[in-house]
Amino acid sequence: MDLALGKVTEIVNPEKFIIKFTIEDSIEDAVAYPIDTFDELNIGDPILIYGLDTIFGMSFIYQKQRLFDHTRLKLGDQLIDIMKDRITISSGIENFNDNGNLSDSDPGLKLQSGKGRVIEIDSNGDVVIHSGKNAQVKIDKDLTIKVRGDAKINVTGRCNIKSTDACTIRGKSVSIKGTTNQVTPTGTGPFCAIKTCPLTGMPHVGDTVM
Repeated sequence: MDLALGKVTEIVNPEKFIIKFTIEDSIEDAVAYPIDTFDELNIGDPILIYGLDTIFGMSFIYQKQRLFDHTRLKLGDQLIDIMKDRITISSGIENFNDNGNLSDSDPGLKLQSGKGRVIEIDSNGDVVIHSGKNAQVKIDKDLTIKVRGDAKINVTGRCNIKSTDACTIRGKSVSIKGTTNQVTPTGTGPFCAIKTCPLTGMPHVGDTVM
């Protein structure tokens, strides 16, 4: 078995990682098959070439070289990057640099419209989900959730929101809508438990609380 350093010249089958390679002054555009390779190659990547002399002639298998500063698993537009300070899981990415990394420091700016998603987990324990241009959800190590962009929570079944401590809802305007709303006084609250005012006849029960 001969061993040599070659360079990828063509991607023959990106899903099976079958490529063509060239060894300078020796072999040009020969087909090779992967050994323990789980990361899609790019044209120009250096690879180790093993030559197998069989009864059918010479065959070639290759091993991809590890990237310098991180470990990567990539197939099509799906990508997992393992770096010293963070892990990213990406789907629907359309712009990579030569090393396969996102070509912008903000992955949210490089997602395919309506498709791309990136999940980042850094060494501080923060989790950031990028979804489309400039939209993101960040969950920090203290479980504080920050949303950049519009957010919706849709529940198809029953929903129960409960806090064992104080709960605050704050916004420029707050609306509570439903087919049936009920406000139950605690004994010291501002709401009246009588459904209709005995003096004016004004209803105290309705579908809006302000």
